[in-house]
Amino acid sequence: MILDFVTNNVASIVSNSFLLICGLHHTLINFTRHQIYSQSLANNFIAETSPTFLNWPFLMLRSCCSISKRSKREEQYHIRNSDCGKYSWDKEKPNPAEYCFVNLYGEIAIKSDGHITGEQFTVEKCKECCILLLDYLATVNVDDCEECLIVTGPCRGSVFIRDCKNITVFTISQQFRSRDCINIDVFLFCTTKPIIESSKLMRFRSLTLSYDKVEEHMMKASLSPFINNWNNVHDFTPDDVPNFEICITEYDNIKKMDMIRNVKNITFFPELSFLPLYAVPNKITGKKILILCMERDGETLTSFNGRILKFLKEILAQGAELITTRDMTIRKKELEPSFMCKKYAKLSGRLITLEIAWNREEIEKSIRMISDIVEVVDDCDFEHHRATLYRFAQMQTDIC
Repeated sequence: MILDFVTNNVASIVSNSFLLICGLHHTLINFTRHQIYSQSLANNFIAETSPTFLNWPFLMLRSCCSISKRSKREEQYHIRNSDCGKYSWDKEKPNPAEYCFVNLYGEIAIKSDGHITGEQFTVEKCKECCILLLDYLATVNVDDCEECLIVTGPCRGSVFIRDCKNITVFTISQQFRSRDCINIDVFLFCTTKPIIESSKLMRFRSLTLSYDKVEEHMMKASLSPFINNWNNVHDFTPDDVPNFEICITEYDNIKKMDMIRNVKNITFFPELSFLPLYAVPNKITGKKILILCMERDGETLTSFNGRILKFLKEILAQGAELITTRDMTIRKKELEPSFMCKKYAKLSGRLITLEIAWNREEIEKSIRMISDIVEVVDDCDFEHHRATLYRFAQMQTDIC
């Protein structure tokens, strides 16, 4: 009896549930048919909806299970922000306070290798200071300084001096600019033409400088030691009296030099300088000679630069005067339209030109002792070769 009662009740419950589901199903179909205007769309909707609706209990159970599993998986593999490691491409933002000297008085302030590393640096409102930035830099701004001596390492951008007076600057840069300055001594190595504006009593000299890792810093700043326009100054605001002067390199009358002599591993002596000393063009009396220095096959840039700089030091120590240098890269047959001589028309690779004032016999003797990949241009070809190669080098510099 009990078994029959249970069986009948269960059957009744299942039957009623089935009827309820069917009723809801038919209600949904009728509602959908009245809501959709197109009979074809209604049929498609019913065909797609009916199986899904009939299986709704199973779908709800499956959805709940998947959510539960997914939440557990997320908890298992979730990484909190605090646990995230640093990646190789992550770079901490520089602290501006680490890249400036401001409001100093009577101090020796130094930034050595690894303390600037290609960042922008500012020197502002300093007085009677000796400031040394012995690292490679992006740009340097010097504002409102007086009676200071400032030395910068290679700067791949511009060195901009504004509203300064009675200061001395030793700098290696891609560009040099001054504005509203008075009585400035500039010892300069500059890839492009220096620019002055609203400035007076500006004196430019060839820079000789050496300190630890200066050669490495030149490479990091992408500066060649053979592209130097230190004396090709352009004045945006010329007067009847020249605002600048090209002077011989000497240090006897430079203020604050006594402060810098106590600093280790830095020197300005030409014979110890990494950079060659250039002569003042209008004071040269010797015969001008053009020397072509070619790169050897497979020679590294460091080796090539070192070989030519060593050669320059040796001939300058013997009495030669360096007028100007150029650095260029020549592709095959690129010079054929400009040179009738096949020997020069076939030049390719990296080429450095040295314009020297000295005795030709002494130059040729020194070249034979050092290298067979250094050649002296004949006197009759000097003007043509000089003009052609300098124009070619200038085009490459302007493009860069």
